[in-house]
Amino acid sequence: MPDFEKIVYEFSQISSVRAIALSGSTTAGTFDEDSDFDVYIYTEKEIPVEVRACIAQKYAQNPELDNRYWETGDEMVISDSQKGLDIMYRSPEWIEGIVKSIYDEKNAWVGYTTALLHNVASSKILYDKDGWFEGLQRKITAEYPDELAKNIIKKNFVLLRKKKYSSFYAQIKNALKRGDFISVNHRITAFLASYFDSLFALNRVYHPGEKRLVFYAKKLCKKLPQNFEEDFFRLFSCGNDEVLEVLASLEENLGKLL
Repeated sequence: MPDFEKIVYEFSQISSVRAIALSGSTTAGTFDEDSDFDVYIYTEKEIPVEVRACIAQKYAQNPELDNRYWETGDEMVISDSQKGLDIMYRSPEWIEGIVKSIYDEKNAWVGYTTALLHNVASSKILYDKDGWFEGLQRKITAEYPDELAKNIIKKNFVLLRKKKYSSFYAQIKNALKRGDFISVNHRITAFLASYFDSLFALNRVYHPGEKRLVFYAKKLCKKLPQNFEEDFFRLFSCGNDEVLEVLASLEENLGKLL
């Protein structure tokens, strides 16, 4: 049995663990030699670090345990395959709350609204004690709620350029005037977060996260704005004097679809 499977098996024997799922590039079909295994362990109570360390020491090298910068997690290199392993620990109640707020109640965020739904929906189940995770997957993959899509677009598209005061476009314009290029970069990132949130909602597909967005848009979306790839190539190759023109083009072409 490969070390990866041994790790999964050992965690599955812990009584508090309800489900274990593999997600990320492995299940998205974009796994390459630099990709890690992204494993999500849904546990009713926190697994002691000592227990996690014992498992890591058996089957992995250079473990970095109990990272709490984002989700609680452990990172390591699997001994036999030399592949990276990123384990993240989640509460079932927490992910159920996310599903309830977004899928059931149709609440929109500013950017990345459905990214966690995509994470769950695209996961490969490695262990599911009582069928809970499969049920969660089945629920959110049944259909994409029209009301959720409308709420996402309503909240995000106006922020690009249409909002009367403090649109991302206006903020970028002001930052360029004062030569504040850190702010320019920050606001362009926010612009793109809301842009892609609107685009994926329009196409009734869940937001795949922060990586390879142009690739995923082309793969998943039946409707793409005019000059989609060309505008992104221009955005990241143009000088500061052209940034506003390209952002305006992105917003206008998306608006035509909406």
